[in-house]
Amino acid sequence: MKQFILSTLGLAMALQVSAQVLTGTVTDENNTPLPYATIYVPELTRGTATNEEGYYSLRLPRGTHTVIFQYLGYQSREEVVRINGNQRLDVSLQTEPIQLENVTITGDREDPAYTIMRKAIAKAKYHTQQIDTYQATVYIKGSGRLKGLPGLFRKRLEKELAKEGIDTATAFTTESVSELIYRRPNQYEEKVISVRTVGDDNNTSPVGFLKGSFYEPEINNAVSPLSPRAFAYYRFEYLGEFTDRGHTINKIRVTPRSRGENVFEGTLYIVDQLWSIHSLDLNMYLWGILFNINQVYAPIEEGVWLPINNIFNVSGQFFGFKFEYQYFANMSEYDITLNPDLDFYVEVIDDKLEKEAAQSADEKLRLREHDSALEALGQGEELSRKSLRKLLKEYEKQERTEWQQDTLENVVEVTRQTVDSMAYRRDSSYWERIRPVPLTPYEQKGYRVMDSIARAEALEEQAAEDSISVTVGTQTGARISGRSRSHFQIKDLLLGGSYKLNDRTRFAIQSPLTTLQFNTVDGYNAEWGVRLSHRGGADWSVAPSVRYNFARGNLNYRVRNSLTGGPRFSKWALVLEGGNFVSQLNRDEPIHPAVNTMMSLFFERNYLRQYEKDFVLVGFQKALSSKLRFSLEAEWARNRMLLNNSDFVVFGSDKRSYMSNVPYSAEIGDTGFPDYRSTTLRFDVVARPWIKYRIYNGHKSLINNSSPTLTFGLRAGLNGLFDSEVDYQLAEIGFKHDLAFAGGGVLSLNVIGGAFLNAGKLYFPDFKHFLGNRTPFATTDPAASFRMLDYYTFSTADKYAQVFAHYQFRKLLFTHLLEVRLMGIKENVFVNVLETRSSDHYVELGYGLNYILRVFRLEFVTAWQDFTYRDFAVRIGIATNLDTLFD
Repeated sequence: MKQFILSTLGLAMALQVSAQVLTGTVTDENNTPLPYATIYVPELTRGTATNEEGYYSLRLPRGTHTVIFQYLGYQSREEVVRINGNQRLDVSLQTEPIQLENVTITGDREDPAYTIMRKAIAKAKYHTQQIDTYQATVYIKGSGRLKGLPGLFRKRLEKELAKEGIDTATAFTTESVSELIYRRPNQYEEKVISVRTVGDDNNTSPVGFLKGSFYEPEINNAVSPLSPRAFAYYRFEYLGEFTDRGHTINKIRVTPRSRGENVFEGTLYIVDQLWSIHSLDLNMYLWGILFNINQVYAPIEEGVWLPINNIFNVSGQFFGFKFEYQYFANMSEYDITLNPDLDFYVEVIDDKLEKEAAQSADEKLRLREHDSALEALGQGEELSRKSLRKLLKEYEKQERTEWQQDTLENVVEVTRQTVDSMAYRRDSSYWERIRPVPLTPYEQKGYRVMDSIARAEALEEQAAEDSISVTVGTQTGARISGRSRSHFQIKDLLLGGSYKLNDRTRFAIQSPLTTLQFNTVDGYNAEWGVRLSHRGGADWSVAPSVRYNFARGNLNYRVRNSLTGGPRFSKWALVLEGGNFVSQLNRDEPIHPAVNTMMSLFFERNYLRQYEKDFVLVGFQKALSSKLRFSLEAEWARNRMLLNNSDFVVFGSDKRSYMSNVPYSAEIGDTGFPDYRSTTLRFDVVARPWIKYRIYNGHKSLINNSSPTLTFGLRAGLNGLFDSEVDYQLAEIGFKHDLAFAGGGVLSLNVIGGAFLNAGKLYFPDFKHFLGNRTPFATTDPAASFRMLDYYTFSTADKYAQVFAHYQFRKLLFTHLLEVRLMGIKENVFVNVLETRSSDHYVELGYGLNYILRVFRLEFVTAWQDFTYRDFAVRIGIATNLDTLFD
């Protein structure tokens, strides 16, 4: 159930002043320590775990208590202890005696595990709805070790830790204590009592698992063994049964039908008759990183089992950094309120094996009249698994509809987190008193050294506040980042800089070195600019810049002013821009200037097509809500065609030569144009009507791909207005969405269609252009651009249609190899279609390897016209659906 997971986001063990300490070790029959064995006191719903050396420490109030010792694969042991002062109790656990049913599995009799799993799957939604509210405390401890590439911090760490005899790879530790409150459905409140973190977790935190539930169909984008679709993904094997606290526990082996990412493998323990999780030990891969999840549940109340200990082991490699991390989460002090609507027991009938009994039970249910799914459930007594799942689904839908009507529409989760003012100020004595799992001597040494290094790092960061970094940009401007300086230096005119004038005002200088480019029209060119910005009730910025073109020997200039404001989902922006500058013929900029520079200088291929304009532009954008936004833009311009002025090349060839800056068009032939004036108006609407949200501390966050994106655009040339010489209207509509399918496939679909309603008078810059590509590098949106299309050959002043369809497989060719799947690589096929008056049914068919080294893709593409093969190419680009990489 969902509550078990978010519970692991924090936890504090509430300690009574009069508490005494029970200590000891937990070992196996050979006296070998059992690390992270569970120690639990049912009447207090309080527990702990052993450390890596098998040692435990548990604070208990005076009196008599039942203490349960538990470890997966071993027989639980129950001890009654009387606490009247500090006490020691060493415990040895015996290997669990697994009993097998007296069955023989033949070709016509399935494994008993399937009956168990069918019933457990049928009751999964019951367990997600079983608890109305709960309050608990969570303690999390994590530690990590880096293996691989050295770094400045790593070298210092190795040196300092080596002096103490500590593993020189240790680089990360964290502890946190929180109080957590859950209210159904999916409402969470967390108060962080204390937290300490040293080092970097290297993006290994198992938060994705901690915010999910194995009772849900998916957890962290992986298919749960309790999903309704589980039998399509897993094979189950009955390994036997044992008794724990009066309950029969079924041991089930979970094996993927196809190993790799997004599936689990390991052992699942199911409580017989209740069909709830007793414990689990499962492995899964995500982006090539191995997650081992070990969870131990306990009966908090009769028929209610909740997790008390969670262990996550994470190991893998990312960009050459090898790492292994371990997280432990202890849950304690449960205070739960059951859902009164589900305060009854339902016997689940496996309709596959007991068809007549299931039909009889379902028939009795149909003969009764019920006002709701809830009433039907309460009177069902016996139900087939299919009927139970159907009724629970209907009940869940009713509950969510009522909740969304009472609160916020399409909100699927609400979380509120507060941090105690002392959370980051707790000293070591506090942690020694509060932590449920005692540190080993090794960890104690490591903590002391890590704390001293953290203090040194903080001092260094404070001393380095004058540092600055510059991010390379394009001809449209570079971004400057880093800590602000307080004093200007002459070298900043060349290297760039950022300065904090006051708490809300900043001044930045753009380095021309970051924008140095080459093209055949301007030769070498570079842009230099400054930016003054202010954050307040409304944010504003002023950014003038100049660009010098060496081959033409002239300066371009422009000034951009912007003003923004409004709440998050009702923001507005006003832009005023003007000057004399160059622009690509396609304002969507199909080729990156840096790529064009490389292709020109080293391969004598100039793909950039530019024209120059004197212009004034006014734009306004407004979000009416998170579902709907619009933009309006008006521009007056005097447009001039440009010709090549440079034939410089680093590596040239007699067999090649630069192409003209005037492209060829299959529709009109010569695309040259005279100087002309234009006044244009552009209006765009973007709608996501079914978008869903999560709310965190009152702030909404959108859930990616929870709604299709619908677009409508209108562009017009206004003849005669301010001497405008153009007269046309273009309308365009679009649909874009990513759809996930059973089996792990993802379809990215993007359909765009448009037409010139009037094409009375227009010039080539006013045509509809498409995102083509003639370089080996695909730098534009993979699901909205062509791979081999010439940039301007099929530009049109008529109607057009574009279709981009990409399907990503979980397994296709190379991904049949387990090693390839575990590297996170995906295979996809795609079809790109362009229909214009002159395109002759242009189609691209391609195959690609996605997520190479996590972020790249390699594609093999063929181009077809009029159903005839035309060409083949290889393309390299950024991975498709990269925004889902760390979801």
